[in-house]
Amino acid sequence: MEFYFSHGTIWVYDSGDQNLASEWTEAHYQQKVCRRAASAGILTLLDGGRAEVELVEDAAALESCELLVEVSVLCVTGRLRIVSVAPKIELWTGAPGWTRLGIGQDVSGDALRIRVVVKEAASEEPTRVRTNGTWAEGPLVETAEAIH
Repeated sequence: MEFYFSHGTIWVYDSGDQNLASEWTEAHYQQKVCRRAASAGILTLLDGGRAEVELVEDAAALESCELLVEVSVLCVTGRLRIVSVAPKIELWTGAPGWTRLGIGQDVSGDALRIRVVVKEAASEEPTRVRTNGTWAEGPLVETAEAIH
Protein backbone atom coordinates (compact mmCIF):
# COMPACT_ATOMS: atom_id res chain seq x y z
CA MET A 1 0.00 0.00 0.00
CA GLU A 2 1.23 3.46 -0.76
CA PHE A 3 0.17 7.04 -0.09
CA TYR A 4 1.62 10.54 -0.02
CA PHE A 5 2.23 12.52 3.14
CA SER A 6 3.14 16.10 3.98
CA HIS A 7 3.77 18.38 6.95
CA GLY A 8 5.75 15.57 8.59
CA THR A 9 2.63 13.89 9.95
CA ILE A 10 0.51 10.79 9.40
CA TRP A 11 -2.80 9.90 11.06
CA VAL A 12 -4.20 6.53 12.11
CA TYR A 13 -7.87 6.81 12.98
CA ASP A 14 -11.27 5.18 13.28
CA SER A 15 -13.04 5.55 9.92
CA GLY A 16 -15.97 7.25 11.66
CA ASP A 17 -13.82 10.11 12.98
CA GLN A 18 -14.58 13.08 10.71
CA ASN A 19 -12.27 15.61 12.42
CA LEU A 20 -8.62 14.62 12.72
CA ALA A 21 -7.42 18.15 13.53
CA SER A 22 -5.84 18.19 16.98
CA GLU A 23 -4.12 20.90 19.00
CA TRP A 24 -0.46 19.87 19.18
CA THR A 25 1.42 21.21 22.21
CA GLU A 26 5.19 21.43 22.58
CA ALA A 27 5.05 18.22 24.64
CA HIS A 28 3.26 16.42 21.77
CA TYR A 29 5.95 17.54 19.30
CA GLN A 30 8.72 16.38 21.62
CA GLN A 31 7.16 12.94 22.09
CA LYS A 32 6.26 12.65 18.36
CA VAL A 33 2.61 11.67 18.91
CA CYS A 34 -0.66 13.52 19.50
CA ARG A 35 -3.59 11.32 20.49
CA ARG A 36 -7.31 11.53 20.99
CA ALA A 37 -9.48 8.50 21.74
CA ALA A 38 -10.27 7.56 18.11
CA SER A 39 -7.15 8.93 16.36
CA ALA A 40 -3.40 9.36 16.67
CA GLY A 41 -1.23 11.82 14.78
CA ILE A 42 2.38 10.70 14.46
CA LEU A 43 5.35 12.77 13.33
CA THR A 44 7.28 11.23 10.45
CA LEU A 45 11.01 10.88 9.83
CA LEU A 46 10.65 12.89 6.58
CA ASP A 47 8.76 16.15 5.96
CA GLY A 48 6.81 14.72 3.06
CA GLY A 49 6.81 12.44 0.04
CA ARG A 50 5.83 8.89 -0.69
CA ALA A 51 5.10 6.37 2.06
CA GLU A 52 5.03 2.61 1.66
CA VAL A 53 2.73 1.01 4.25
CA GLU A 54 2.87 -2.63 5.26
CA LEU A 55 0.51 -4.30 7.71
CA VAL A 56 2.51 -6.98 9.55
CA GLU A 57 1.37 -9.71 11.95
CA ASP A 58 4.41 -9.98 14.20
CA ALA A 59 5.62 -7.10 16.39
CA ALA A 60 9.16 -8.43 15.96
CA ALA A 61 9.09 -6.85 12.48
CA LEU A 62 9.13 -3.44 14.21
CA GLU A 63 12.23 -4.06 16.32
CA SER A 64 14.65 -2.54 13.80
CA CYS A 65 12.54 0.57 13.08
CA GLU A 66 14.19 3.93 13.65
CA LEU A 67 10.97 5.32 15.15
CA LEU A 68 8.35 3.16 16.85
CA VAL A 69 5.10 4.43 18.37
CA GLU A 70 2.84 2.12 20.36
CA VAL A 71 -0.58 3.71 20.84
CA SER A 72 -4.16 2.78 21.71
CA VAL A 73 -7.00 3.89 19.41
CA LEU A 74 -10.69 3.38 20.11
CA CYS A 75 -12.12 1.83 16.94
CA VAL A 76 -15.88 2.38 17.19
CA THR A 77 -16.66 1.32 13.60
CA GLY A 78 -14.30 -1.66 13.48
CA ARG A 79 -12.31 -0.02 10.64
CA LEU A 80 -8.98 1.79 10.96
CA ARG A 81 -7.50 4.06 8.28
CA ILE A 82 -4.11 5.68 7.74
CA VAL A 83 -3.77 8.99 5.90
CA SER A 84 -1.80 12.18 5.47
CA VAL A 85 -2.54 13.81 2.12
CA ALA A 86 -3.99 11.13 -0.17
CA PRO A 87 -5.35 8.56 -0.50
CA LYS A 88 -6.97 7.32 2.70
CA ILE A 89 -6.01 3.67 3.14
CA GLU A 90 -8.23 1.12 4.86
CA LEU A 91 -5.65 -0.35 7.20
CA TRP A 92 -7.56 -2.84 9.32
CA THR A 93 -11.03 -4.28 9.88
CA GLY A 94 -12.03 -6.06 13.08
CA ALA A 95 -14.29 -5.95 16.09
CA PRO A 96 -15.23 -2.52 17.46
CA GLY A 97 -13.36 -1.58 20.63
CA TRP A 98 -9.85 -0.67 21.72
CA THR A 99 -6.98 -1.49 19.40
CA ARG A 100 -3.27 -1.40 20.13
CA LEU A 101 -1.09 -0.26 17.26
CA GLY A 102 2.63 -0.53 16.77
CA ILE A 103 3.69 1.92 14.04
CA GLY A 104 7.32 1.67 12.95
CA GLN A 105 9.13 3.95 10.53
CA ASP A 106 12.35 3.82 8.52
CA VAL A 107 13.59 5.72 5.48
CA SER A 108 14.16 3.60 2.36
CA GLY A 109 15.69 5.59 -0.51
CA ASP A 110 13.38 8.58 -1.02
CA ALA A 111 10.36 6.90 0.61
CA LEU A 112 9.15 6.53 4.15
CA ARG A 113 8.63 2.88 5.04
CA ILE A 114 5.85 2.37 7.59
CA ARG A 115 5.13 -1.01 9.18
CA VAL A 116 2.00 -1.39 11.30
CA VAL A 117 0.86 -4.08 13.73
CA VAL A 118 -2.77 -3.89 14.91
CA LYS A 119 -4.13 -6.00 17.75
CA GLU A 120 -7.52 -5.95 19.43
CA ALA A 121 -7.14 -4.86 23.06
CA ALA A 122 -9.29 -5.20 26.17
CA SER A 123 -8.62 -1.63 27.24
CA GLU A 124 -6.58 1.50 26.63
CA GLU A 125 -2.84 1.20 27.34
CA PRO A 126 -0.21 3.92 27.82
CA THR A 127 1.44 5.35 24.70
CA ARG A 128 5.12 4.48 24.22
CA VAL A 129 7.68 5.95 21.80
CA ARG A 130 11.08 4.53 20.89
CA THR A 131 13.60 6.50 18.81
CA ASN A 132 16.83 4.85 17.66
CA GLY A 133 16.42 2.02 20.15
CA THR A 134 15.72 4.21 23.21
CA TRP A 135 12.27 4.36 24.82
CA ALA A 136 11.05 7.82 25.85
CA GLU A 137 10.68 8.18 29.58
CA GLY A 138 7.06 8.58 30.61
CA PRO A 139 4.49 9.29 31.33
CA LEU A 140 3.68 10.82 27.95
CA VAL A 141 0.90 13.31 27.24
CA GLU A 142 -2.07 11.04 26.45
CA THR A 143 -4.72 13.52 25.30
CA ALA A 144 -5.12 16.39 22.87
CA GLU A 145 -7.88 18.87 22.19
CA ALA A 146 -9.78 18.74 18.89
CA ILE A 147 -9.61 21.78 16.64
CA HIS A 148 -13.08 22.65 15.36
